[in-house]
Amino acid sequence: IDEHPLRQEIIASDLINHVLNRMGATFLMRINDSTGANLTEAIRAYLATRDIHGLRGLWHEVDALDNQIPAHEQHALLHEIGDLQERGTLWLLRNCPRPIDQNQLIERMQPTVQKLAERLTEFVADTDLAWLEQRHARLCELGLSESLATRLARLPMMATAFDVYEASETAAASLETTARVHFGAANTLDLNRLREALGEYTPADNWQTRHRRGLLEALFSEHRRLTGSILTGSNRKNPADRIADWMNANLDRVEFFKQTTEQIASAAQPDLTMLSVAIEELRQLTADGLEISP
Repeated sequence: IDEHPLRQEIIASDLINHVLNRMGATFLMRINDSTGANLTEAIRAYLATRDIHGLRGLWHEVDALDNQIPAHEQHALLHEIGDLQERGTLWLLRNCPRPIDQNQLIERMQPTVQKLAERLTEFVADTDLAWLEQRHARLCELGLSESLATRLARLPMMATAFDVYEASETAAASLETTARVHFGAANTLDLNRLREALGEYTPADNWQTRHRRGLLEALFSEHRRLTGSILTGSNRKNPADRIADWMNANLDRVEFFKQTTEQIASAAQPDLTMLSVAIEELRQLTADGLEISP
């Protein structure tokens, strides 16, 4: 193929077909709507994300489950892989200089992200660990192998893997400390509940779809900012102590934010206004925390 006169066209067609087959016909349009990235940059970010997370083999393993598990279960797993793929693609396009150098990104980020995936259960809070164990047990009951069930069970929590990497690099902190602070802070502020509410909201039109997507990205961004603030705001060795220092220093705003998330949790159908208010309060909390944390 290196000598073929239509080499570039053949490769481009193959890549686009691969992306569309995996992510659907509207994926590249969603990426463009969210980031303004052109086709070339979007595909580079897609490929970098796929290889950093090691998703190529995972796609094939779930494909191979045809007629082995219920179709709706298989489709749900493929959808979760797609969610992680899309989140990573958006992250790279929003946070990395263009043109995207996919080989450099893979070389730089892959070791940390893979280590996080392998050791995730060491870093998360007890409630998150229980949730992971339940997911793992359910996937094993479907007949999945131990290793495949483990990787698939951890997919939703790996959505913030790039944020953990970035926070670790920026604060010059170890992966272990950064991950424990990151997941511990999310548990303390119940950010997972807010993320679930955003995921469950059904947009009425394209503008609401874009609004919800923007709120979700803002949640991830503020979570990363919060992690960095806690890491730089305390020199104590124990990550739990660092989190406690930060929360105590910002106690009034922390309690106010928790009241908002509790109201959202108790609402039958939280709307975009409620969710927007919660994200804005989180943004204000992290902004103030950067200024006054010890």
